[in-house]
Amino acid sequence: MSYRSKLLIGILLITIVCFIDYQYLTEGIEARRISPLVRQAGHLAVLAAIVPIGYWAWKSHPMQWTKSIWVTSYIIAFIVLLLVGIIQWQTRFFSNEILDRFYDLRIFFTSPLAFIVLYMLTVIAKKRG
Repeated sequence: MSYRSKLLIGILLITIVCFIDYQYLTEGIEARRISPLVRQAGHLAVLAAIVPIGYWAWKSHPMQWTKSIWVTSYIIAFIVLLLVGIIQWQTRFFSNEILDRFYDLRIFFTSPLAFIVLYMLTVIAKKRG
């Protein structure tokens, strides 16, 4: 299978996973019925599920740095969100304004946008030669 086919399948799978996350854990009616702690754990599970999909899609790309950027950025985002979640759960340390920024971080990484940005970087790198 060509790397372009893998990229297309990867973006489709990530979009499906993100849609499920958004519908059932973020904005849907069902999300209101789930406890906040369970929803947050679900968001982390979705984040963890996106990593291997993207890795599979990027691993055969001719620019090998893409898979390193993919995995490293998701590991950092996962650790940051996990630590913030634990600190907030135990101490209520963060204000709502700061929590909104971490929400934005989660939304970015649990959407196809991170994949698209990385793809755009490969296009720019290819043009620069």
